[in-house]
Amino acid sequence: IWSQETGQNQKYGVVVVISTTGNGDAPENGSRFVRYLKRKTTIEAKPLQHVAYGVLALGDTNYDQFCASGVLVDKKLQECGGERVRPVAKADEATGLEEVVEEFIANIIPLLAKACASGSSEASSTSDTASSISKSDIIEEKKIEQENTDVRVQQLESKVKMQPTPNNQEKQQETPNGPKQDEGTIKNDTSSASSSSTDLLSNKGVTLVRQLLASLDSQHSNGMEKDIPIVHPTLPSLGSSLSSCALVDDKYTEKNSANGVPLSEMERMTVSSTSSSNIHYTLSHPYESTILSATYLTKTPLDGVTKASEAHCKCIARGNRSTKNEQDLALSTAIKHIEDSFPLMESPSNSHTENNCYERNGKRVIEMTLSLPDDFTLEYQPGDSIGLAASNSLHATEFVLSLLRDKHNISRSQLVSMDAQEPIKVEDMIRDHIDLCSPIKNKKILVKLAQHATDEEEANTLNLLASSDPIGRELFRVLIDEQRLTPVHVLQLFPSCQTISINGLVGILPSIPPRYYSICSSPLKEKANTSLSVAFSVVDYITPELNIKGKPRRRVGGLVTSYLEAVCSPLIGGCTTPTSFSNPKVKIFPKPSVDFRLPSSMSTPMILIGPGTGIAPFIGFLEHRQAQNKEKQEGSATASKSISEGTWRGGFEIEEEEVSHSKNTLAPLRNKDQTNLGTIDVYFGCRHKDHDWLYERKMKDFKEQDIISNLNIAFSRDNKTKQYVQDKIKQNVDRVIDLIVHKNATIYICGDGNAMAKDVQEAIKTALEKKSSENTLEKLTIEKLKEDNRLILDIWS
Repeated sequence: IWSQETGQNQKYGVVVVISTTGNGDAPENGSRFVRYLKRKTTIEAKPLQHVAYGVLALGDTNYDQFCASGVLVDKKLQECGGERVRPVAKADEATGLEEVVEEFIANIIPLLAKACASGSSEASSTSDTASSISKSDIIEEKKIEQENTDVRVQQLESKVKMQPTPNNQEKQQETPNGPKQDEGTIKNDTSSASSSSTDLLSNKGVTLVRQLLASLDSQHSNGMEKDIPIVHPTLPSLGSSLSSCALVDDKYTEKNSANGVPLSEMERMTVSSTSSSNIHYTLSHPYESTILSATYLTKTPLDGVTKASEAHCKCIARGNRSTKNEQDLALSTAIKHIEDSFPLMESPSNSHTENNCYERNGKRVIEMTLSLPDDFTLEYQPGDSIGLAASNSLHATEFVLSLLRDKHNISRSQLVSMDAQEPIKVEDMIRDHIDLCSPIKNKKILVKLAQHATDEEEANTLNLLASSDPIGRELFRVLIDEQRLTPVHVLQLFPSCQTISINGLVGILPSIPPRYYSICSSPLKEKANTSLSVAFSVVDYITPELNIKGKPRRRVGGLVTSYLEAVCSPLIGGCTTPTSFSNPKVKIFPKPSVDFRLPSSMSTPMILIGPGTGIAPFIGFLEHRQAQNKEKQEGSATASKSISEGTWRGGFEIEEEEVSHSKNTLAPLRNKDQTNLGTIDVYFGCRHKDHDWLYERKMKDFKEQDIISNLNIAFSRDNKTKQYVQDKIKQNVDRVIDLIVHKNATIYICGDGNAMAKDVQEAIKTALEKKSSENTLEKLTIEKLKEDNRLILDIWS
């Protein structure tokens, strides 16, 4: 329809929102569209000459191909005849998408409306250079903007003395608002870093913000509270809802579904249609996998999981007599035992603990083995990841269910249809479908909650926190962001917002994002390919201290990882399990990798760089190479045996005496594949040799078996001088350059993208530049290596 004339010099308005994946690639659901735009025939046909467009590109400056797909689409849309109404907007996940996204949303419709109505746009005259801002420009702009914000905050610290409100003499008292809860776990909550009555969430949100405002003003350093400045929302108050829902009559049956076919069956059939790509399970339709085994990869004491497993086993021993409440209590108790066993900061109960133990207590890594379907409908390759479907914590779920019951008379068993899908119970929707437990990053959630607040001061406080005012930004940073507050926390701190309806919650909260874990096993290694292994760090940390007297720091546990540590406690090292013990289950689905694959040829050398849990996929690589090597050896032995012992040819056996050869002439045949194996250099880094050298025994075994050619380990906390993997690369620069330049090695980097990946690439870049200046060889750059798929990254922020 875009190619048709609209008449009266009008145009069609098009908005493109596109992310960048892999090494500058378009997302899977947009790849066909990008290929269409890139075709020479498409560009020549100018099919978009009646289109005005704007592009919002989503990316991450931790990757060098920042917003590459968006920039490409923006360029090609113009080449195909489209009229650009504004430069491509580039939103950076590393520093926060919100500012760029919100500005784009606020302005794109008016710009398109003007262009579509008149057939021209002032914005279209913007030069192409505006859409090709470099990554360094983006980072520098963010840095300058932050510096300017800091200056404005300092300037306004003494200007937030507001006029007293009518209720100024009747400050709200600090009344308890339920026990303090943090991000919790998948089905239960974790305790705080302090059980003091001065816990953060025992306050009202308005009181906290008043105290924080006073702390910003040196003239109010005596701890007095300040009034909340009145601001107007800077984010749009209206907008499309993320989802919608409708309560359904209890008499609803599946016969109401289209054509008499249950929606669940229709969805299952839809998923099975993807079998041509070997994807039978998705986030919407995951596989229920059994946790077969689990172990700490770190040298972590087992006291905590032993106590936790005892709590589990007592409940399990009751068998069918144990109620859901008892099971939930057992899980909550198990999590509490683990927390108590691993203090992260000094308190009266653990004052005897050595300081270096706190750091180690917060560094716990678990390897978990999961079952796969017996019918091989979930297959994987080294380099792939597994997605795990998450649920909200028990505390968050029960809080919202109580809110809906008390405020709206909605029971947990009431049926509800979400986005016109098959009805489910309200409890299931609240637990599994809307994200109650992720820290708030999108300020629009605060704006929406402010609209539901029945208390004017609470509404104004939320609008301040969501505003672009320098004071509002600073308050959001120290209270919402640094304290990792979730939607449930905000509902607790601002109770007048609890009037929000079930449709209101569904409309402002996104779905629960899955958690992805790199597979650290090989399908050739695992028996019958019916299991796989993943490794993950247990998220457990203390938030920064609020500048408010008497407010302790909060302990935050990962939603999924804390839960997994607790339910795996009987498997990690706990008690003797009762006969009724059933291994826990999780819902998983595959996430195939596009680029993060072993080289097609076994003769290609590899440099594997993966500190911390970044080593996980490389263990899968090494196990795969080990299994391949074994198969090659067995194949060579069989071939050489067939020559030396005789081979059937047309009914005649050729005996060894009739073949002119010796043991030496057979040796190349036996070892041909081995001599062509590429070398593998491994670079691993951790803090302490005696605590978090993950897979130490396996690495040493691989080295002894010559699977690993060179093993380089960096420990960053064992010596006065910190040493990292990039330092090891610099120490071995001649070998690294020889492998890259002369042996055509492939380099893999996995792990932290904020610092490590950048530092490693910089070390390689410096070495390549030095090598190029010393000889006349063609200049080899980081960009060229990536273009040739010889430098492959799997990094995260």
